[in-house]
Amino acid sequence: MIGHYLLTAWRNILASRSHAAINVIGFAIGMACCLVILLYIRDELSYDRHNTRGDRIYRVVTDRTARTPGILADFIGNQLPEVQEVLRIRATVGTWLFTTEDKQYYEQRVYWADGNLFDVFDVPLVRGNPEAALTAPNTMVISASMARKYFGDADPIGKTITGDHLFPFTITAIMEDPPPYAHYHPDFYVSIATTTGRGDPIRLLTNWANSQYYTYLLLPEGASPGGIGALLQARLDEHVDAAERATAFTHTYALQPLFDIHLYSQLELEMEGSGDVSFIWMLIAIAVFILMIACMNFTNLAIVRSITRAREIGMRKVSGATRSQIVRQFLGETILLSAVAFLVALAAVWVILPVFRSMTGHVLSMPALEPWSVLGGTVIVLSAGVLAGAYPALLLSRISPAAIFRGPSSTGAVNLRKALVIVQFTMAILLMIGTGTVYLQLEYMREKHLGFEKEHVVILPDLEGMDFDLIRDRYPQHAGVVSVSGANYMPGRAAGRGRLPILPVGRVDDPSAGTVEMQHIHTEGGMVRTLRLSLLEGRDISWERDFEWVEGSDGGGWGRSTGSLLNE
Repeated sequence: MIGHYLLTAWRNILASRSHAAINVIGFAIGMACCLVILLYIRDELSYDRHNTRGDRIYRVVTDRTARTPGILADFIGNQLPEVQEVLRIRATVGTWLFTTEDKQYYEQRVYWADGNLFDVFDVPLVRGNPEAALTAPNTMVISASMARKYFGDADPIGKTITGDHLFPFTITAIMEDPPPYAHYHPDFYVSIATTTGRGDPIRLLTNWANSQYYTYLLLPEGASPGGIGALLQARLDEHVDAAERATAFTHTYALQPLFDIHLYSQLELEMEGSGDVSFIWMLIAIAVFILMIACMNFTNLAIVRSITRAREIGMRKVSGATRSQIVRQFLGETILLSAVAFLVALAAVWVILPVFRSMTGHVLSMPALEPWSVLGGTVIVLSAGVLAGAYPALLLSRISPAAIFRGPSSTGAVNLRKALVIVQFTMAILLMIGTGTVYLQLEYMREKHLGFEKEHVVILPDLEGMDFDLIRDRYPQHAGVVSVSGANYMPGRAAGRGRLPILPVGRVDDPSAGTVEMQHIHTEGGMVRTLRLSLLEGRDISWERDFEWVEGSDGGGWGRSTGSLLNE
């Protein structure tokens, strides 16, 4: 019986090719848009899902930032036996200059990590032993693409890459390239043991006020993250002395699920930019709107054509066809058209994806022929077919043969068609308004003045090992250079965060001074002139007036800034 319905539906489609082509094109455009949106949503929801233990991995965060002190991991390991593994990862600031015997490159995707990295995250190794890859000082794990970049087809295991002319790292393992849908993408891992082996001179691992690390916990099966988070806060209050709490503990700690980092985290100092779940819901609404517009378009065309098919329905009823048979017949035609449109939409998406990739930089891929993708395609075809064909099928099936042959009244169908047209145009207008709003917001972000000059400023990001004094003195001699300054972060991209003392003028050492947590950038003199910052009060930082040399007890010393600029 089903085969008979499909055969009849196919004959009717062939009998009215132009009408069928219009319906298929309308359906296909709507489905293609929905498919691209669904592919994007699928990728956004798949972040970090490659980790087989991901449902038990949590990141320790504060109520403001994703970073925590390096000493926190040791504290958790000693005070919370309920936690199975504690892992620290630290992103590098700026770039590293990596050199081998015959090559050198600047690299940014470099991360310090504890030796138990492979016990927490799924990091497949092409070569090497995960148990010992990052346990010793000055050891490094590199990605397969970086191995080819630096060593070609040669075996890099045991060879050395030197970082910034200071750190000779021995390569102990090669990992697969990181998956695209992870909340960070390392090309290199270097051992945190390297820091401890050098005595931790700037107290990255022992200072509660120095938050430079991302701390991850692997919990046992069945453990309660809420309970462990509360226990962590209680143990901190119990075991950390009041002086350290006063300077470091301005925020509360919490556990954030690994799978929530990309879409649900709005914290400062993330490893990479994250998404937003509200944007996902907006895209879902847009996809539904587009599909509904396509279905309404089909319904309107079907209602118009119902007049020409009324006599066909009358003859079927006179011949003994029941109402349910007629409904199934018309739904079969609609679903068949929907299936054809879906195939056309797949072909259109296959053509669109490279264009989408070049416009957005987001790499989407067609799903493999798997059960979930087949099920999803079937649901789209059936949903679109039923939504578009339900009313025309019910409308035609309820008409009596006598009414058909004496000229049926079409007031109800006409009223519905008018209502559908109004709704269809309303939804289209809403989509146009939404598109225009997004465009204006993007233009605003692109054209908004950032508070500093960016159009005529050239940034040299990689000056490790160079004499900045020489650059500062020589560059202004060039006719095209107005001013030169330097900073440890690129303005507008990132900044350090820490607690800084608030001292009275003229008192550079005051143990009673309070502290304030703030983001800060260490700069050379002349930054105001170089970036054309607008000062409400005060003056620019000066190398001669705002920097002093402090003598150390060992005969050495260090520089200390005595001047600063605060924003409003």
